[in-house]
Amino acid sequence: MKIIMSMIAALSMMLVFRAEAAPLETPIKVAIMEFGAFQGIDVDNLKVEGSERVLGDMIENIFADNDLFTVIPREMFLGALDADGVNYKGALNRKSIARINEIIKVPYIVCGSVISLAPLDSKSETIVGGVQLYSVRAKISMVLIDARTGRPIRAAEGEGTSSSARGHVGNEIYMFTLGAQKVSEISISNALKKAAENAVAALIFDLTNME
Repeated sequence: MKIIMSMIAALSMMLVFRAEAAPLETPIKVAIMEFGAFQGIDVDNLKVEGSERVLGDMIENIFADNDLFTVIPREMFLGALDADGVNYKGALNRKSIARINEIIKVPYIVCGSVISLAPLDSKSETIVGGVQLYSVRAKISMVLIDARTGRPIRAAEGEGTSSSARGHVGNEIYMFTLGAQKVSEISISNALKKAAENAVAALIFDLTNME
């Protein structure tokens, strides 16, 4: 929790006091790290094996679909980072950034965290057994870092809301407990995807309007 709060504070500062930098040469060669685990967010059973990697893959695909970036596929370097014992999840310190740059030779990296995930009290649906299934809002933060110097270039936040009521496999509804309320797996996934899309869009807007 302390790590995420520290990162939020740092990102807020970066959003107000932007790092001085000239427009970057495009396409920007970038590697997407795994976003922070859902630490400090009360979601029963959500922190399952691979959950952070799924979000990282989702964000990588969004970056790869934009001509501003050349994305190094994660399957090309995550194994090497694991073998070296490098931390590449969530908020990264300069030591980790430097080691990532040494191993994968990438000029820029993107890292970040899920900073909130909450049900919407005003949007719910009653399902089998009288359970109220709520829509969900997600918020993520991300930062583009110069891997050669460890300096942040730009930071962005994105928010996404999903009103998808349920996710079915046969007759089963996959749900998670978020606080005291029930949300569907597909609602969480869609909200995170929309938050990621909005964060990347904000980052791209900022990068293309650098002075």
